Amino acid sequence: MQFLSPLVLWALAALSIPVIIHLFRFRRFKTFYFSQVKWLQALTQERKATRQLKHILILSSRLLALLFLILAFAQPVFRSDKMAVEQSKHVAIFIDNSQSMMGGDGQQTAWSVAQEAALNLIQSYPPDYRFRILTHTENPGEYNWRTRDESVKAIQGVRLTYGSLTWNQVAEKLRYATESHPTEVVVFSDFQSDGANVVDDWPVDARLVQTSPSGMPDNISLDTLYFSNPPTRPGQTLEIEVVLTNHGESEVKDVHVQLELNDSFREGQRVDLASGETKRVTLSTLLRKKGFHTGRVRIDDFPLTFDDDLYFSFRLRDNIPVVLIQESDGPLDKLYADEVFDTKVFSPGNVALSVLREADLIVLNAINEIPQGLANAIQSSGASVFLVMPEKISASVGSFLSLMGIPEPTSFREEALPVTEIDWDDPLFYGVFAQREERPKLPEIKSSWQFPSVGLTSVLTFADGRPFIFRVNANQSVFVQASTLKPFSTDPLFLPIYHNAALYAKGSQQPYGIIGEEVIRRYAVVNESKPLHIMIDGKEHLPSQRRIDNQTMQMRRQNTPNKPGNFPLMAGSDTVDIISLNADRQESRYPRMSTSEIEDTFGASPLQVDIKNQYQLSGIMTHDGGSSIWWWGMLLVAMFLITELVLIRFLP
Repeated sequence: MQFLSPLVLWALAALSIPVIIHLFRFRRFKTFYFSQVKWLQALTQERKATRQLKHILILSSRLLALLFLILAFAQPVFRSDKMAVEQSKHVAIFIDNSQSMMGGDGQQTAWSVAQEAALNLIQSYPPDYRFRILTHTENPGEYNWRTRDESVKAIQGVRLTYGSLTWNQVAEKLRYATESHPTEVVVFSDFQSDGANVVDDWPVDARLVQTSPSGMPDNISLDTLYFSNPPTRPGQTLEIEVVLTNHGESEVKDVHVQLELNDSFREGQRVDLASGETKRVTLSTLLRKKGFHTGRVRIDDFPLTFDDDLYFSFRLRDNIPVVLIQESDGPLDKLYADEVFDTKVFSPGNVALSVLREADLIVLNAINEIPQGLANAIQSSGASVFLVMPEKISASVGSFLSLMGIPEPTSFREEALPVTEIDWDDPLFYGVFAQREERPKLPEIKSSWQFPSVGLTSVLTFADGRPFIFRVNANQSVFVQASTLKPFSTDPLFLPIYHNAALYAKGSQQPYGIIGEEVIRRYAVVNESKPLHIMIDGKEHLPSQRRIDNQTMQMRRQNTPNKPGNFPLMAGSDTVDIISLNADRQESRYPRMSTSEIEDTFGASPLQVDIKNQYQLSGIMTHDGGSSIWWWGMLLVAMFLITELVLIRFLP
């Protein structure tokens, strides 16, 4: 026989309490002798003996009732020797350590209940059993078979993680953990949905323990953050949009949303959120200097706090390097003469190829001939390219189009055609329009090349569906204008489009990433001898990296850092970038599954372990021939209580 909750057996010490009370209730009789009481004395002794027997029987009934009550709460499980030989002695325990497990009743959390229940379960097994302790955290050591004592320490050492697996990934993990031996599987979780209706190849005999009620936890989350007007230069007022959601069933008033920039408070607002409401909040601050900026938007919410902060960062550069290659002067010379840009102008046959490597944007303005050496240098530079098509396509221009992944145009059209569609979400139109208009004023182009209408990302589109300005979906960001500058240079859109092409040549500066996402990025490194390293809590951590050439390093990272925050990426003492990471909001969006939903998804009914009583693990070991006998203890408790009442009522 084994006990699922052996710690309850400490309550057996309470059996001494009825004995002590009984001893103090003994009465001592003092004898007085006087004549003619011989028969009275005999009667008194007989009644005294009967009373003592009654007390002993009542005490025994109370002790036995209390004994079996304690044994019932310890949840005894009986397994015969034959069953113990035939059954597996390997157990895989998955304990959910995602952030949603911090939900609770204010005193206990689903996580603390799951941890306590898992410890009780492990201690209920015989010493010769072996365990694998699995979590959302990827750790090669978790597939080692552990002893009972080692598993207890492993459970006690599990910490909540900011990353999480889908239920299909959990199923794959369990299959891998159980393929070498016949293995019992127990899953402790709040069973939060991940949006999938079916879990593939879930272990058939897995036993499920749900450690919190179903439904949506009371929680307010900061869901996302983005820039209304992307940061480009000092003196700009930066507007930051954040989205909040109230996931609870009651209205929440006076939620304080705070903006911090470079470790100083900038602005705060207070908002009210109805149940289930999503609200946008705009925060603004003045940008005063160039360089890297780190920020955080935060709210105060309890008990789920992982989604109360959004870290972000961006960089205001000194000057944006632009290389302009053209046959003669034109409107682009004046446009890129702005102090924001560091512009170098070349003719096609006189380009300093070393400059291309340092450029953010290379503009080819209607060049009739593109030497092969220049084409190769542009293709390997990594810079964004804006190609303005010439009126005639030479063989060298055709080779360049093929090299850059640009399809050749089908024909040249000389009649005028209006532009009718616009891609509002493209960075070329950031800040161009005050608001999205149903019928914005767009140009009419008198002559242009006709490119295919399929397979290209069109930014401005002609009335016939063919692209006027389009983006090529390749490794290198390439824009193409289907005409020369002349028919477009007088239009109001000309200036902001080419201006934004340079401002956002390196992308629109994603303000943050998600923990656990794989990121591959290239950096220009001045110090060739120093590897890239990430500063986390004052310590250097080396990400996976390789050198492309003398001035370029490629870095790959995924699980480092593994917590939210702003982390400097350094090369020696130089700051190369700021890595801003936040927890995935999947844990905020989805509710916990109900019992019927768990049955539909996993094909098994879960055992409910209430937060207020983590010892409700009856039946967890009844699989493979085990028999839970706790209810026999409750029957015996009732029987002895009834016996006590009968003794008190009917014995003299």
